[in-house]
Amino acid sequence: MAWLAGTILTLTLFLRGTPYSGDPYVIDLWHYLPHAIYYMTYGISVITLPFMLASLFVNDSHEKRRGAVLRTICAVLLALSLLYQHIDNEILRFCNMHITPDFLRTYVLSQGVPTSLFDLLYQDKGGANISLFLLGVPAAFLVAWFSLGSRIPQPKFSRKSMQWAVFGAILIAFVFLPFLFRTDLFGSKNRQAKVAPPFILVIDAFKTWNEEHLFPDNMPERLANAQTEWLNYNNDAWTLDDPTRPWLKHYNGTCPRTDKQYNIIIISFESFRAQSLNLFNPHETFEATPFFNQMAQSDKAAYYTNYYTNAHPTIGAFMALHTGILPHSNRTVAKAFTGSQIDSFVNILRKHGWQAIFFGGSDPDWDNQRPWLKRWYDQISFKPENNELDRLVMRDVVKWLKEDRINNKPFIITTFLISNHMPFVPREDSFIIHEGTELKDKIYNTMRYDDDVLREFIESIENEPWFDDTLIVLTADHGLDLGDRGESPDYNNLRTESIHVPLVIYGNHPRLPRGPQSILSSHIDLGATLLDLEGICDDNVSMGHSLLSLKDHPDRAEYAFKSNRASIRTPDWSAYIDEYDNIMLFDKSDDLQLNDVSDQHPDIAQKLYKRAKDMETVVNYSYQNDLFKSN
Repeated sequence: MAWLAGTILTLTLFLRGTPYSGDPYVIDLWHYLPHAIYYMTYGISVITLPFMLASLFVNDSHEKRRGAVLRTICAVLLALSLLYQHIDNEILRFCNMHITPDFLRTYVLSQGVPTSLFDLLYQDKGGANISLFLLGVPAAFLVAWFSLGSRIPQPKFSRKSMQWAVFGAILIAFVFLPFLFRTDLFGSKNRQAKVAPPFILVIDAFKTWNEEHLFPDNMPERLANAQTEWLNYNNDAWTLDDPTRPWLKHYNGTCPRTDKQYNIIIISFESFRAQSLNLFNPHETFEATPFFNQMAQSDKAAYYTNYYTNAHPTIGAFMALHTGILPHSNRTVAKAFTGSQIDSFVNILRKHGWQAIFFGGSDPDWDNQRPWLKRWYDQISFKPENNELDRLVMRDVVKWLKEDRINNKPFIITTFLISNHMPFVPREDSFIIHEGTELKDKIYNTMRYDDDVLREFIESIENEPWFDDTLIVLTADHGLDLGDRGESPDYNNLRTESIHVPLVIYGNHPRLPRGPQSILSSHIDLGATLLDLEGICDDNVSMGHSLLSLKDHPDRAEYAFKSNRASIRTPDWSAYIDEYDNIMLFDKSDDLQLNDVSDQHPDIAQKLYKRAKDMETVVNYSYQNDLFKSN
């Protein structure tokens, strides 16, 4: 009965439209619904199994009262679980967040419960007041339990061994296996959280609450130091002068103007690590991407050889690239801070007349990208039937450009491709150019496939009348540790192989530099650079700098954070801090970070450690206190 009630609640989450627009809750329904029902069963099983176990030791003929008490407690816990599931479902529909400390902080403690709550329920595009009616499901479950439970024949097993076998089977099928799937062995736990059962949500919420970072008393001083660091590396026209919004910048100079509005096409290739691109890694002798290299070395392009991602995996890079803000060190920003009003350079372009569309190679619901995309873009395109084939995605881009765009408006297109993903299975046999069986060899084949996808795309649009007024940006979400150091691949690693990525900006813009650019830069700088090229100097909260005006300061640093790990780079040094707070230091000539010299230069290692940890603390504090709000 609990399973049936939970299934009803799960179906009403995934089959109803979203409350504000009536759009589907998820684009690819069958990507989620079976998992959601299975994980709902997981939650019910975790609650009921202890009572099943206890029943094995209760003799109903002599201990009826004890058995009745156990059944009543079990029924109440299941009803509470169903109630929690329903409330969490509705919060997901309205706010794109689970019931977490971050949700309470964002919506309840800081803003209070909205007085218009009942109006929202009445105006729900997914069904007026259905959310209220569904509160009756847990109550109906209790009524059914107590009215029907005693009439349903209980299974009788003549042997205790059979009873234990049934108990063990349920334990394995509905507790052990779902728990195993939620580990890193089978993908990100952040992704699994989208369909997690109430029981696990409660545990995760308490865990997050207990892991709340206790910030030091000198946070105002640390924040002021971070602001000063940002100002030191930029031109003097930008100011940070709003004490209530410490990252909000205002431009006081004369904004550079352009003779036209340039279109922008951003292509982010999955796992296109610079270490496997011979144009960006002088140690690499194999050429996997001839067309990519040709575009980068064109007399119309600038390519940045010292460019890095700020986060790992894709969702972290997605947020850093769009917002220009460093990632939280141990939370997924897209999931944990959905209620924060963080803007993107894309939305700033929209305000100036650009039409904006996002093309995804993979499901944008998977990592909670879609709530952010709906804020920043006019349109989101994802087709499950493309089967994560980048060639089909880019053909959809060509179709939109030639048939669907508004002709008299500039556009920005962002594509996050996916085919060059672990375990690097060739998508078309004609691009198997390397027979090696190790991951660092297999990636050449999928990179060559994407290189040909890029070639086809450019050749499809290069004769269009708007092509010469278009900036094309080629980059990657992140790199990847493929066991390059003779160790097992590490998906949390923030060393060179994981964070060094290419950046190419191609176009006829008169202010765009040409050829190789060695300035230290990262994803958070891209949005500021594109706005600068467009002659837009609106207020914003980006932590990045325009690469056109960035001062080549000897003490400038770029950062990356993930899972309490950190990376920091300056023009002369780089350092990696692991999850145990150990620091490794590398000289600038050691671009692959192979020789740790922290013992020879302990003072420099300690200085970089402190800078990285100070910035990490400031960024975490800013997220958790909503200091990146732009309005």
